[in-house]
Amino acid sequence: MIYWTTHLIPFRYTEATLVRNPVFNPFWLSGSESNIYIRPYTVSQVALLLLIVLILFFLYQSFRQRPDRERVDTLWIMQAVAWGGVAIFVTLISGSVDSPLVASLYYIRNLSALLLYHAFARFLYALPPVQGFGFRREEWYFSRIMLLLAGLELLYSAARIGIFWQTGDTHQRPLVLEMPLMLVGLWALLLLLRKLWSAEKSGTAGPGETLRRILSVPLTNVGTLYRWFLLIIASLIGLNLLYVTFQHSHVPVWATLVSDLLVMSSTVTLAFIYLRYHHVPVPLIVRVIGAGLVIFLGLVSSLGWLLTMTALNFQGPGIPIADVIGSQMRPLFLSPPHFPELASSISHLLWTVIWFQTAGSLAFILSFSYYYRGTLAVALQKITAGFGQVETGNLAYRIPSLPWNDEFGQIANSFNQMAQALEKTSQDVYGYQNHLKELVDQRTTELGQEIEARKNLELHQSIQAERARIARDSHDGLLQTLLGVRIRLNRGKRLSQMAPSRIQSEMLDLAGEVGLAAQELRNLINDLNADILTEGLPTALDRIIKRQQRSFGIPIRAQIGYQPGLLTPAQELNVLRIVQEAISNSCRHSNASEIGVAMQCESQAGCGAKIELEIADNGDGFQTTAVEGAGWGLKNMQSRSQQLGAYFHIHSRPGEGTFVRLTMESRQKRTDD
Repeated sequence: MIYWTTHLIPFRYTEATLVRNPVFNPFWLSGSESNIYIRPYTVSQVALLLLIVLILFFLYQSFRQRPDRERVDTLWIMQAVAWGGVAIFVTLISGSVDSPLVASLYYIRNLSALLLYHAFARFLYALPPVQGFGFRREEWYFSRIMLLLAGLELLYSAARIGIFWQTGDTHQRPLVLEMPLMLVGLWALLLLLRKLWSAEKSGTAGPGETLRRILSVPLTNVGTLYRWFLLIIASLIGLNLLYVTFQHSHVPVWATLVSDLLVMSSTVTLAFIYLRYHHVPVPLIVRVIGAGLVIFLGLVSSLGWLLTMTALNFQGPGIPIADVIGSQMRPLFLSPPHFPELASSISHLLWTVIWFQTAGSLAFILSFSYYYRGTLAVALQKITAGFGQVETGNLAYRIPSLPWNDEFGQIANSFNQMAQALEKTSQDVYGYQNHLKELVDQRTTELGQEIEARKNLELHQSIQAERARIARDSHDGLLQTLLGVRIRLNRGKRLSQMAPSRIQSEMLDLAGEVGLAAQELRNLINDLNADILTEGLPTALDRIIKRQQRSFGIPIRAQIGYQPGLLTPAQELNVLRIVQEAISNSCRHSNASEIGVAMQCESQAGCGAKIELEIADNGDGFQTTAVEGAGWGLKNMQSRSQQLGAYFHIHSRPGEGTFVRLTMESRQKRTDD
């Protein structure tokens, strides 16, 4: 057994010197000269190592199930957990073996802690928001600084171990060397705060609203993750503060208990919150085993402390617990020679707890897995199969009865009731569909009959309207001409009394009248042609205007500005007939020497256009008050304008000619848009 001395605290040391032979032999520290003492915080550290193995398994499952481009953050968090496990393992070894050489390995704990913060910071930089966060190459500089500090820590640890190997001198780590680790922890805390603020900040919310959202309920999933990580980093910084505070003084029991609680809760929270953030499909058995193992290991760790304090209360009343077992925050501790039997009995007692802890964890995992696969998994498979059958449309499927009337049994019963209700509803819907189909078929037949009847009615009305138009045209043109011929023929009995030249002139006039009647009949036949609008309204208007010019010899000036598609074919036919009527009336009755036709379209907002049509002549004119008693032509134009829904106006006075205006709006979209 190797003993250390100090001027302040018996059987502990802060800057102690080894009492040794003049010639130092490193192998003198091995073998029977070194003792292993299990302490209550050793039980907690073993529990943490077991939990870290479980957490790494969880994270590895997440790593495998995520796309390659999204694996960076998982890889870094795995490294952070692994380095945390290294720090705990080093603390466990250096705190359990009463050997200065092993205790000197405690220097490596700070190195692993630095690497933990480095991996954790790289993990944070990989999480959103990434674009526009921090200054240029911030992550690169931070990583290099962290690796530089880790390299310096490695050199310091190697130097201290080398000095001990050569001289046997071991010194407590200077307090100033704890500052880099504290600064790195504060930097990680600041980085978390910045990330959280960037994740929750929006363009419309002010600083007060963003802060309220962070403190109450973060809007983003990653914001919730950052808020939990803030608690974890603050716990680790608090652990470092505890270590620095009690580095050179008596360590109370509560500080050791708090350190155990902080490390265990932080490690477990980190893993489960991260997995929840990514919504990784971790199986139920893994999550239940993980939660159960955490509870079991936490209870066993508490049992270790309870047994230790009970043993000290009975075997060494009044002795401070730290004088016997030390603290995991100060592993440079050798069990004092005054209490070897007490320390040894506690160690043997806790060895049993550790074996129970390790074997119990394995037994718990195996037994629960067997129970899960034999009972819970079977129930879940039956329930999942039921939902699969319903998804495929098999509403008659029912989940078989389960052996236990537990929550799964209640789910199965609820599923069967739901499937039964869905089946009945489906049958009702099927009946409604058949009835609806019959109603639709019946209504379709009725609509077909109504449409056929409406078509026949419209056809009859169209025929009647066309008959009326033919009657009007025949009355105003062909009939009047033939009546004139008949009247002149009735005067034929007077032709014998006339001179031959007069008879010849009269016959020529009669031939002209008959020719005019034939031309009017030919025009009427052309107007009845169904293909009159085949080439479009402008072409049809131009053809009518040219025919009227040939028939009556009156110049007609036309300016047609019309875009195809603004009017329906029926509307275009009505416009064509109105122009035809107006020109025919001017040619026959106005004695005009010139006729003008103008048509223009003005586009409106949205779709459609405003259409204006004007027909004017310089003939005799007439009194517009006599329109009611006028011929069929004016009435026909008024009737067609009403069908168009257009504004129709005639302005005329005797001796001032006639002016006809038609204004309407097209609701159709232009075909060339």
